[in-house]
Amino acid sequence: FFGVVYYHTSHDMPLLQPAEGCAQHGRSMSELPSWLLPRVFDTGVFGSPREVNQVAANEYTHNAGISSHVEDTTCFGANLATLSMLEPVQLTLTPAEQELSGRSGVDHGNWVKVLLEPRSLL
Repeated sequence: FFGVVYYHTSHDMPLLQPAEGCAQHGRSMSELPSWLLPRVFDTGVFGSPREVNQVAANEYTHNAGISSHVEDTTCFGANLATLSMLEPVQLTLTPAEQELSGRSGVDHGNWVKVLLEPRSLL
């Protein structure tokens, strides 16, 4: 992580959250490659550099990735950017209120797949 560390816990359970004023910080945002944030800001997605308070840098190999999850806008803000650096990546996006398939296992088709080619930003 670069910047503020986000706690992936149940937000309705205060005991699992850090004490007020005790937020952890990862590596300094100034350690990111000098070309990265200016290119992200040039897209116009973020109104100001202050909107970007965290960068999670992950390497996934051999078709690995992260499991289904919801991006919390109260923690991250209204805008989120995903950058594919070296390999293409396929994202499956669904409405936050609906899982890809319900308990019945039936796919209701309310999803979209997005392919990010290497060096692309979504």
